Amino acid sequence: MKDAKLIALVKKLDPNEFKEFGKFIYSPYFNSNKKLERLFECIKLAYPSLSGKKIEKVYIGREVFGESFNQLKINKLMSEMTKLLRKFIAFQSFQRSQIAVNYAEATWYYNNNMLIHFKKISHEIKNKSSTISDLGGFEHLINFLIDYKAYNHPYFSDKTPPGDVLLNANKRLEQYFILSRLKLVFESQGRKKILKEKETLKINSLDKKLIQKHKNDSLISIYNNLISLQKKSDLKLMLEVQTNFTLEIENFLDAEKLVIIYALINHFSFLYHSGNPNLINNIHKLFKLGLIHKIFTLSGKIRHTTFLNICVTSAAAEDFKFLYYFIDTYEAYLDFSVRQDTVNLGFAYGFFHEKQYDRAIDQLNALPNLKLPEYGLRRRNLEIRCFYEKTLQAPKYVNLLIAKIKAFEKYLQRNEMISTNRITGYKNFLHFTKRLIKANETKFDKGEFLKKLNSKKHIVSITWLRKKIKEEKYPSLSPS
Repeated sequence: MKDAKLIALVKKLDPNEFKEFGKFIYSPYFNSNKKLERLFECIKLAYPSLSGKKIEKVYIGREVFGESFNQLKINKLMSEMTKLLRKFIAFQSFQRSQIAVNYAEATWYYNNNMLIHFKKISHEIKNKSSTISDLGGFEHLINFLIDYKAYNHPYFSDKTPPGDVLLNANKRLEQYFILSRLKLVFESQGRKKILKEKETLKINSLDKKLIQKHKNDSLISIYNNLISLQKKSDLKLMLEVQTNFTLEIENFLDAEKLVIIYALINHFSFLYHSGNPNLINNIHKLFKLGLIHKIFTLSGKIRHTTFLNICVTSAAAEDFKFLYYFIDTYEAYLDFSVRQDTVNLGFAYGFFHEKQYDRAIDQLNALPNLKLPEYGLRRRNLEIRCFYEKTLQAPKYVNLLIAKIKAFEKYLQRNEMISTNRITGYKNFLHFTKRLIKANETKFDKGEFLKKLNSKKHIVSITWLRKKIKEEKYPSLSPS
């Protein structure tokens, strides 16, 4: 039974969802079959592992039906519960989307000719900004359907002229299409390796007439420019999009803000790591903009990766006052399980960029048992950079620096939870760091070093490595 569809679905429920599903089963509104309640009790005994004898069909059959059970009966009951679970999943998803609930209510009023109530809920939908960050423009589609219903109803009267209602509905539909297309192009650009060339061309040529038609619309212009940037990085265009987005941000929905701001951050980050260190200030401004407009905390939480990227960016931009304010203010938004590790790493990056290397190392030493593999990589990378800087100040640290590099190399060899590209990036970082350490002892060609450095596709801390080359100050291999 462990391979049954029902068990596969139940395994995906977290403890709170499983508890809510139990309420669903026991509710007479959703279920009147007492045998389904008994089946749920059997599954409950085996949850969350859902393995062992208690989850086998023979055991469950006897518990639910007694000795009179047969394979057909238990299969039919499981199929019934699977349908109920699918209904529960749909119900939960529906409940999480307030705009979908409001639309369902508006549709009921509309179909029953309760036009006063329909108008009231319609205005609520239009005035309400969704707090769900992953709707992907669904609000546009809902508003289009509302406007279209209003236009088509023979007895619907409003102060808005019918022609304007239809134009608004049309614009909503086009905005929904544009956002969907934007996301689709992002996906296609990010998955070029697994998409066939023909498929990529099809996606990239979607409805160019629509973009041309609305080329003077500032919002659609931002979308179109972002799609252009996916194909080719252009700093001038990126700066234009950043300026326009900052001016127009209030006119976008939350889902759109999230897509656009991450796209801009990614574009600027790419050029920053390609050798334009001044762009760190643009990335820093975008993160600040996102915080001001609560883009990163839409769900009441902040992703630990976003939190740490804000810390790294603020530290690199040397805006330390903002960095420590951010950590103190937003640490409560982090998931509790990774909060302390994330905060310690954030402080460590700040101390490193302030050249307080001992304090940075103390923060890193406070992270002995990291729960996330990525944090283990970040910790070791930053620790090596701290000891490199300390070795520049005092050669006595050189042996410790070399030992840290060797330990990191062994860690990368035995860790199977890290992607190949990430391992390659860190291995390249270690390779070039070792080359810098030996720069004073061997023939060192700065130009050749930079050429090889820039030729690597995956390399971590490349900006720091370039900075060390520019300084032309290298460690001494003699610890005395």
